[in-house]
Amino acid sequence: MKKYFLLWAMVFSLVLGGKIVRASVLDINQVGSVTIEPTYAGQIVEGGNLKVYQVATVIYKDGPKAYQIQPVFSAANLLLDDANLDQLNAEYASRLQSLAASAPVFKDIETIPATGVVIEELPQGLYLFLQTQAAPGYELMKPFLLTLPKDGKLNVEATEKMSLLNAQPRKPTTVIPNKTKQRDKELPFTGQIWWPIPILIVVGIGLILLSFRGGKSYKH
Repeated sequence: MKKYFLLWAMVFSLVLGGKIVRASVLDINQVGSVTIEPTYAGQIVEGGNLKVYQVATVIYKDGPKAYQIQPVFSAANLLLDDANLDQLNAEYASRLQSLAASAPVFKDIETIPATGVVIEELPQGLYLFLQTQAAPGYELMKPFLLTLPKDGKLNVEATEKMSLLNAQPRKPTTVIPNKTKQRDKELPFTGQIWWPIPILIVVGIGLILLSFRGGKSYKH
């Protein structure tokens, strides 16, 4: 009796194990969605674009999920596991950003609406989100990574904090007064000194008077 019980237990375990493995394989075909809300002071920021790149696909092989990176992003030398993706998200996103120019865009949102962005029908994988055109008055959204599934969920929401565009300080302007009209009224300086002229006139008149007196004395 005990022998038959152990046999049935083994058969049940194999059947159940097969169902679990099969369920994992089927789960890979499920798609998810990502909701992105760029915010400032609690309000969604409208405007700017958003480009989505699929960095890696999810695979299930004899254990928990793993990531298979796309060849175009392999030069980033990333250690892809959930722990590193959480702790090194900003660093990994920065590395991948330099390679994105050569990668195909998976989803291209031209303008982020006032309600945020909902990207649906995303296969399970690792995604890079980049903004190349900022919303008016704001800096570019910093690049970031998201995985599907995330904590067992296929519908993921992300809130990205935006920063105001730094106001450029106004350059001081130097006002130069226009003295052209004032100078036009002034006599040009020729290098001659004018103060001896009155003295010379007086001396000249005196000499003329002396000459008249001398002429009268000569007649007598």
